[in-house]
Amino acid sequence: MWEIQDEEVLRFRCRVGHAYTAESMLAGKSEALEGALWTALNTLEEGAQMSQRLAAESRARGHEHAAARFEERARKTRGQAGLIRQALDNGAADATEDTG
Repeated sequence: MWEIQDEEVLRFRCRVGHAYTAESMLAGKSEALEGALWTALNTLEEGAQMSQRLAAESRARGHEHAAARFEERARKTRGQAGLIRQALDNGAADATEDTG
């Protein structure tokens, strides 16, 4: 990315030649970040569900140690997912305040 001062407006130009204003570039980066966070949240929630299922399977087979490990993994993963969900919720609230 190259920074270009154009008629007192800060612009950026990529190697391919696309030009962006600072505001449009920031908006694009924000959208990309939000998409990545939703993907991470979905992956973590699915991982927590799978860990919980594996814990139940292990417990049903009498493997208490393995069940405890899977339950701990599910707990940690749900905690991580909760942090991402909170960040996404806060971002949505910030966007509402900006437009309101």
